[in-house]
Amino acid sequence: MREAVVWIGEPEEENEVEGFLVRSGIQKARFTQSWEELRRDAKGADVVVFVPPSSFEDAFIPSLAQFMEWLRGNETTYRKYVLLLYSKERECFQREELVGLGVDQFYFVSSWDGKLDWNRSSLQKGRWTCLGYIKPFVEATKRIFERVGVELESGRPRYLKEVDCFHRAVTGVVSFSKGSYGSLMLHVEEEIGKRMIKLLFSLSEVGHDELVDGLGEVVNMIGGNAKRELGRQYGISFQLSLPNVIVGRNYRVFPPFEGAVSVNLRSEKGISFLLSVALRREYGTEREKGETAEL
Repeated sequence: MREAVVWIGEPEEENEVEGFLVRSGIQKARFTQSWEELRRDAKGADVVVFVPPSSFEDAFIPSLAQFMEWLRGNETTYRKYVLLLYSKERECFQREELVGLGVDQFYFVSSWDGKLDWNRSSLQKGRWTCLGYIKPFVEATKRIFERVGVELESGRPRYLKEVDCFHRAVTGVVSFSKGSYGSLMLHVEEEIGKRMIKLLFSLSEVGHDELVDGLGEVVNMIGGNAKRELGRQYGISFQLSLPNVIVGRNYRVFPPFEGAVSVNLRSEKGISFLLSVALRREYGTEREKGETAEL
């Protein structure tokens, strides 16, 4: 990493922070307090650094969330390395919330006279799924439900290492390969899943077999519809696997790699579920070359 753009909450610390970053291997640092300037300068920087003010949770985190949604949602910027520096006075914040936004590394600074111990396991560009990639999956899902008169609302996408453990649940999975790789997962509580399949396929009764077959068909339709849109928007291609369905209690399903995106969808008719997408172009393609960041 050679060049950084730094959003700083307290400008009087700029000289100390700059010295800290130079000792840490950054050759050039540009400072700003403007979110608009940050967007502009982030496009040409190797790393984006945040140095929040002492009491930042109320105003800083919502602004950071908007910025990260833009950064990770843009195919030209979603691989950028994002670092958050904090001191003892700023130690109390929702780390899980910020990881969900796609922050790569948090570093506690005991003194600006020191230097950064880079988390080299995270110095991997492209470790996140582009937020833009999940939109075609969400839109495809909404269209499927609109056909039966159900309007779905979607929450804000989040990066999750694993989904929460369901008490009684069912998960539909399709995998991607050949051109791009990853997976699509739909997680739903079992009783809600039965109502959902009954509604989508106009069934009078839904037992175990109908639930498994129906959810497999749903994730297959979502994946196929999203595939066409991803090809049109991003030139992404992949082959869909046959769907697999898991039914059980107290289980977790891990995505194929860190950086999967999850979004909650729900309707006023009592339908709610979690959609999770992990998607990367295969390494070796033009857009995936140069994945490792160097200091």
